[in-house]
Amino acid sequence: MKRKLFLLVLGLALAILAFTACGDSGTVSDLPDAPIMQPPSATDPEATPEPEREAIGGPEVGADGQLILGDNLFGYPLQQLAWDGVEIDIWTPWPTDNDNKPGWWLDFEEWTGATVNHTGTPGGSELQEVLINAFAAGLGPDAFRGNLFAVPGWAMRNLIQPWSDFMDFHNGPSSNNIAGTNIASFSIGDDIFGLSPGENFIWNMQLLWYSRAVMDAHGLEDPLEVFLRGDWTYDVFAEYVQRLTFDSGVGHIDHFGIAQWANMLFSSVYTSNGGNVVTIIDGHPTFSLHHHESVSALNWFFEEISPFRAPTSVRDPVAWFNMGVVGFYLDGLWFLNGARMVYGNDLSFVPWPRGPELDTPSNTRIWADQGWTWFLTASTQHPQAVTDYMEWSLFQGNRTDNDPDAPPRNFNEFINEDFYNLIMEWQNDMVISNAHSYGDLFQFLIPTFRWPLENHEYTPAVLTQRIAQEAQAIIDESIRR
Repeated sequence: MKRKLFLLVLGLALAILAFTACGDSGTVSDLPDAPIMQPPSATDPEATPEPEREAIGGPEVGADGQLILGDNLFGYPLQQLAWDGVEIDIWTPWPTDNDNKPGWWLDFEEWTGATVNHTGTPGGSELQEVLINAFAAGLGPDAFRGNLFAVPGWAMRNLIQPWSDFMDFHNGPSSNNIAGTNIASFSIGDDIFGLSPGENFIWNMQLLWYSRAVMDAHGLEDPLEVFLRGDWTYDVFAEYVQRLTFDSGVGHIDHFGIAQWANMLFSSVYTSNGGNVVTIIDGHPTFSLHHHESVSALNWFFEEISPFRAPTSVRDPVAWFNMGVVGFYLDGLWFLNGARMVYGNDLSFVPWPRGPELDTPSNTRIWADQGWTWFLTASTQHPQAVTDYMEWSLFQGNRTDNDPDAPPRNFNEFINEDFYNLIMEWQNDMVISNAHSYGDLFQFLIPTFRWPLENHEYTPAVLTQRIAQEAQAIIDESIRR
């Protein structure tokens, strides 16, 4: 009954959103949200076919007529019939056929006695509105997939609760499948509010793409080799960018060190030096772009890197890179397939260089423009059952990795297995832009920070101080709402 009422509320909410969207013609918008990676479809020829499945069946009956309940589901510690009769509703940003559930999903239902349904919902900003309406009507889901808009604002308003109250992130049966970025970016103190495997984040990490042949032609060592021995610093990167900018004999500069849109560049710069848009200070979210780490990194960028950028007023940064006249291009992992058609096996990538004030033992810190993870709602009546289901779904990765009959992984989509292993290592050091976490802060920063900085209207120190008070007010209001 609750599910039917929810579907009605969802339909009404979407209708309202569609109507209001039609009249919205003056909104400042950024680049579109990164694509959400979806599970392979049953109709996808590249999808691995589901193996023939044997039903688990019910518990055994002892000689005394009592049920003999198991406590282990294919290596995962879980009491049989632990959630008999419980209904779990998970919101997903992709359509799901609940009549054709995969084997691991059916295994959980048969073993625990629970019924799990996935409900397809909107993504991006629309999801927030639909969730708020559902919570107000008492019809919210047990868990949902969202991004940083939920932390810390929704946590502070008690709309979500930490998964870490119900599972062990560090020594549990699925802990090796949980992304380090998930823990770092979706936590408040010791409370962990996000739950996702590493591959959910890697597609959003911003990497410096380059051609090894181009580097070799200019007598430059492969940047990845420089990075791997720990020497990929601001000074070294600046030397590369400056040497790759020159006049090839046409009478003006026609080769450039780097090409990219401003939003990705600025974010990669200040996060690589330990800064971010917002920092939690004494338990309170505090605007921090005007802090020393961010300002010093931005100053370095405008003095040492920006003069050697390809002009976006002339052509798109991707077009510059594909012409072979730009040393580096910054973009997400989804850029790989298109670029490989141009550069073939010469294509490579490296993280943005480490800033001099980055206070971590890691060799890098990679900025990501989005980060999608699963959240546990505060309104769920069965938080442990929901957690068991979600952790069981992560546990499937362990089963596949240890299954000698499992089909081999296609690493071609990541260039090769070595690159895949590097990417999975780097995702533990990703930092997600937390401007998305605080109401209208992200949209506020586009005309007040990004555009004036790009147009050299103010120095980074002056500009960030000018907008600090208004930015803090937006942060404070987002927490109160």
